[in-house]
Amino acid sequence: MKRKTLIFASLVVSLLSVSCSKDDDQTRDATPNTKGTLNVIASPADAATRINIIRGTDTIKAVPDAYGVFTVKDLPENNYNVVFTPSPLYEKPIDKTAQIKAGQVTDFGTISFTKKSNGISAKVDGLIWAPYGMNNNLDSLNKLHIYGFMYGDYYVYLGKIPFSKGTYTHVSNPELVWAYGGFSQGGPNEHWESTHGGSASVTITNIDPAAKKITGYFSFTANASPGTNATGVKRLTEGVFIDVNYR
Repeated sequence: MKRKTLIFASLVVSLLSVSCSKDDDQTRDATPNTKGTLNVIASPADAATRINIIRGTDTIKAVPDAYGVFTVKDLPENNYNVVFTPSPLYEKPIDKTAQIKAGQVTDFGTISFTKKSNGISAKVDGLIWAPYGMNNNLDSLNKLHIYGFMYGDYYVYLGKIPFSKGTYTHVSNPELVWAYGGFSQGGPNEHWESTHGGSASVTITNIDPAAKKITGYFSFTANASPGTNATGVKRLTEGVFIDVNYR
């Protein structure tokens, strides 16, 4: 009888030990989740290239998937400023504030981006430039030429662009000529061209042969042309041409 009592007592102690061990494991595994997730959808899908999620001096960058969906996980619980970077053809939407809560998903839903107005525009050395007229055509070799004119007779010229959707630069297409120049009656004679040691890139995103309209964006760095009164460098950024007619 004494031996049975000892065995029973041993089993009870063993079971209590296992139970305590499991309770300890569960206590150790129950670490509170202090992070959350941010979801946002850009519309159209190609309208945004990036979002910056900012808190103080810290910035988290995220890119969308093919459907324009941003999903940013493991954000520490806090408030963040969300800044959208649009693709060149779209306006930048207003910044938003995201309140991230532990273990939850903060869903902004769909953010609609506004397409820029039809025409051609750019920033010249950081200053906004927009023309009052355009003259666009295809040459005999089926290369596209785009001319935009602004007040004071300054103009931008994009030339010898292959007439098909894609991105073209001096590297991929040595014949691509980009220039920014200025003329006024009687002078001064000033020209800046990317072919004089500069660089250029143009992307055609859409061609509508029926309506004879093209859409795309561009940027270039143009150096002063020899034999003219131009000096220094002109830098054109954020250039777009949207539904401009060609002939």
